[in-house]
Amino acid sequence: MDSKTSKAVCGMSDVNDDKCDDVGLNSMSSSQLSISRIKLDKALLRKRNLEKRLELERQLKRLDLQEEVDIAELECNVINGDERLPVDKCGINA
Repeated sequence: MDSKTSKAVCGMSDVNDDKCDDVGLNSMSSSQLSISRIKLDKALLRKRNLEKRLELERQLKRLDLQEEVDIAELECNVINGDERLPVDKCGINA
């Protein structure tokens, strides 16, 4: 490419070929930088979602364990409570 064609491609009349090449490289770098930022943002979003998922799984596990504890306490209360409940003539707790 001669210098007149190169300058026309760059859209500048008083710029040498080296500066035009720098503009092309800067544009390419800017594009690559944008793509890298998008990839980084996407990776950070995935990381945040994974952390949220793990926290929700921990909370669910705690709730499941608490439910088991609550059921065990209720069963103990029923067993202890049965001894104190009056029994009708059929042997059924009233």
